[in-house]
Amino acid sequence: MQESCPPPLDLARVIRETFIQDGEVWQTIDSTNNWAKTLILRPDLPLPFLVAAEHQTAGRGRGSRRWWTGQGSLAFSVILAPPTSPSRTPTPPSEATGQHNWLKTSEETDSGQEPTAGFLGLLGALSVCQAIRPLVPPTVPVGLHWPNDVYVAGRKIAGILVEVAANQRAIFGIGVNVNNMAREAPKELQPIVTSLRDICGTFLDRTDVLISILRHMESHLEALSHNPAGLTSEADRLCLQKGHQLILETEKQQYKGICRGIDVTGAILLETPEGVRKFMSGTIVRSREMLE
Repeated sequence: MQESCPPPLDLARVIRETFIQDGEVWQTIDSTNNWAKTLILRPDLPLPFLVAAEHQTAGRGRGSRRWWTGQGSLAFSVILAPPTSPSRTPTPPSEATGQHNWLKTSEETDSGQEPTAGFLGLLGALSVCQAIRPLVPPTVPVGLHWPNDVYVAGRKIAGILVEVAANQRAIFGIGVNVNNMAREAPKELQPIVTSLRDICGTFLDRTDVLISILRHMESHLEALSHNPAGLTSEADRLCLQKGHQLILETEKQQYKGICRGIDVTGAILLETPEGVRKFMSGTIVRSREMLE
């Protein structure tokens, strides 16, 4: 849709056409995830609940990183209760405070519980990949970088931050560069980011993009309780890091190896001199060569 001024987000349409039950669209907010962490404490909150914003002043990425939210981008958080395996025992709210303890973010996962925040981060990244794929030319590569980033044509177009509360409610924070442009980004980001407008050469209706992401997310969540391997198999297929040499940093040390994909648990596999190792969490140090 070629317009000089793309339309604002249409919350009523999102509720009508997706699994979202209610939501809010802010003109300006510091971070949709921050506000969602306040809303999630409300026992009467209709789920899934959407928090979206036309502009974020302090968008959050993994760790202490900031997420650039340019004018025309898509920034939103979804609060929901993801399915859990029958063997999982939820951790109750803190008895001392009556509030929920935040157990994990998408950079702090473990292999003993599912779905972990890291696993859900892959679900979010996969949903974005599948929503974006039909919007760009078929020759343009679209895929994910473990644990939860989406890349198009070798540049980052979207990021996902998942936070899981002790009552197992989760917040999916998703930022997608839609109508903002790389040339508008901070100088240090311009060589490594892109947007749908950069690639397609035209404005897109962000409500269309949002609805597509949410529909893919709903489909994956429905399949999660009975076929989680299907999700990780597709994430492995779309992993752009396979065959590249990576450096993975954990809290304790660095590991260097060749990426061999994503396994059934959502862990990244690195072939190191000591053999193939799996990592459920960590930070990937990327080289410019890997992004080409």
